[in-house]
Amino acid sequence: MGFETSALHGSGTPDINAFDPNLVGTKAGNAFDNYMWFTSSPESASGYALNTNQFALIPDVKALNNQINQIGKDTSSAYTNKNI
Repeated sequence: MGFETSALHGSGTPDINAFDPNLVGTKAGNAFDNYMWFTSSPESASGYALNTNQFALIPDVKALNNQINQIGKDTSSAYTNKNI
């Protein structure tokens, strides 16, 4: 992506060779799969690697994810329909 900053990514699949932005949001049930997450903190990266399927099922988390998804759709729509 052109960044020169060292960063860590936690994953259950440690043999990642590249990141594909087109795959963001393609895994259902994981609260973190709507974005690519990177950090300079090894502790935070380890947290990303946790199985969060049970976390995503919490009603408040599901509601927040729905709101996040709607904001993304609204933002995309506003950008697409802008009058310049």
